[in-house]
Amino acid sequence: MCGILGLLAGCGFGISQSVWVAHTATARGSIVELVPVHDPYHKKPTFAPRFKYRSDGHSYVVTSSVRCSARAFAVGEEVGVRYPKSDPGAAKPDRFWQRWLIPFVCVAGGACPIVTGSLLLWLERRLRQWDVARVAPAAPDC
Repeated sequence: MCGILGLLAGCGFGISQSVWVAHTATARGSIVELVPVHDPYHKKPTFAPRFKYRSDGHSYVVTSSVRCSARAFAVGEEVGVRYPKSDPGAAKPDRFWQRWLIPFVCVAGGACPIVTGSLLLWLERRLRQWDVARVAPAAPDC
C-alpha cells in the first residue's frame, strides 16, 4: 500500500510540475544576494537566493521560496528563471533538481516496496515449484 501511495504522490507532483512548466516562460537572470533564513529545523544556516531578471521590458527582483545552502548559488551567478506568464513577479530559479526532486523521490520510494514485494513473491513461487517437483514421485514407465 505504501508503494502505491508513493507512486501516486510522485505522479501527482510530477503532473503538477509539468502543468506549471507548460504555463510559464523562461528568462536569464543573475543572483544578487543570498538572504539568510532562520530555520529552526536545520542547524546549518539556509539561504534564499534573491535574483533579478528582465521580462517584457520590465526588471524584476525576486526572493526565491527555495531554501538552500550557501554553496547552491553564488552572488553574480547567472541562472535560468521560470515565471508564470500572467505574473512575472512570481519567478523561481529554473534548476532541474529543485523542480523534479520531490516527484523523483516519491516515485523511487514507492517503486522500491513494489519491486521488492514482486521479487519476493516470484521467488516464493519458484521455490514452491521446485519443492513440488522435488517431492513428487516420478510417474512409472508403462
